[in-house]
Amino acid sequence: MHSISSISCVVSVLVLCVSCDKKHVENEFPKGSKREGSLILGEDDKPHYAGYWKLKLDKHPSPREAIQQADAYFESLPYAQRTPHRDKVRVMFLDGFFFGFVDPEGGVGETHNEEWHGFQAGKAYRNGNPAKLKDTMEAFGYIATEAEGRWISGFETSLFSPLGVNSGQRWWLEGLTDTAFEWAKDTTIPDDGGISIRVIGYLSPKGQYGHLNRYDHELYATTITKIRDD
Repeated sequence: MHSISSISCVVSVLVLCVSCDKKHVENEFPKGSKREGSLILGEDDKPHYAGYWKLKLDKHPSPREAIQQADAYFESLPYAQRTPHRDKVRVMFLDGFFFGFVDPEGGVGETHNEEWHGFQAGKAYRNGNPAKLKDTMEAFGYIATEAEGRWISGFETSLFSPLGVNSGQRWWLEGLTDTAFEWAKDTTIPDDGGISIRVIGYLSPKGQYGHLNRYDHELYATTITKIRDD
């Protein structure tokens, strides 16, 4: 049999060990630090993703004002809520900023993340700076464009097929102003072959756009005019 003093000694050692382990954990993850929340970070928050986010940002032309707002948002976050990658916040905020800028009357999800804050900032910037439409679109890599071609509109479809040097490409057509598609309200658009139009707007870099990413470019139109078919 063990004596009472022996049992007390063992209990004391166990309590001491637990206390040491607890202090070790507290020292390793100090309260309020990013490490405290590291267990719930996403895969793309891990250190080896730093180069990935830098590359995405380098391929993401954006207005200087939007980048400044993204950085200000990052700095406003409590340290414990920050991802280790500032560039990740920049990329997501800038994505939201662009969509808020081109659709200032639209909405976005209820999760108040980087993209949500960017969307609100983009809307506010568009509404507060109407004269900077051209400069902002070009800063995002969209070039001023005039084109004629055929447009087919339908369920999950907005296909503009340009004529001329870009013939054979598929462009996703969107409106950049409230009046861009006003003419279409009183126009019957046939399902087969579409309608001939002239578009003035801003053309994206080559990539994957529109429904299911099946389009070579997207074209944000400021003005659309119907062309009479001969």
